[in-house]
Amino acid sequence: MSISKEQLKKLLLDYKGRMSRAPFIIISLSYLFSYFFFFFLFMLLFPPGLSQMLFWLIRLFLFYGFIVIIIKRLHDLNQSGWLSLLVLLPLINILFLIYLFCVKSSNEANQYGLPDEEASHEEQDEKDLSSVSDPYERLMAEQGRKSNKEEDPNSI
Repeated sequence: MSISKEQLKKLLLDYKGRMSRAPFIIISLSYLFSYFFFFFLFMLLFPPGLSQMLFWLIRLFLFYGFIVIIIKRLHDLNQSGWLSLLVLLPLINILFLIYLFCVKSSNEANQYGLPDEEASHEEQDEKDLSSVSDPYERLMAEQGRKSNKEEDPNSI
């Protein structure tokens, strides 16, 4: 799966829209990794004054991107983006991020847009499989679903 520059810009820099839990976790961890990567890179390559100045610029960019994905995650939960300011409060920010990592997305369309297709499909699969009571039948249904996804639609 490739992603264009425009899609990447919209994903990381545009606060409009929604973001489900899985992409939010992946991008958040990417930001955390980038933060430490740039910190150590600048400390090793540049003199102390210059490295601090460059790192502050990178930190501002990463913080803006992080706030954007928090706003999108809040939109996915049908909450106002203004709640993203809770990230600025010590100790509360940790609890707030745990909340964003753990809470399941809302499935219905809301004022911020339609839900992610992946989140909708996962929930539909869970509903379909919840009707199967026998564990063996459930396992076979899951295996059948996986093999159907792997098959080539053009084959006979």
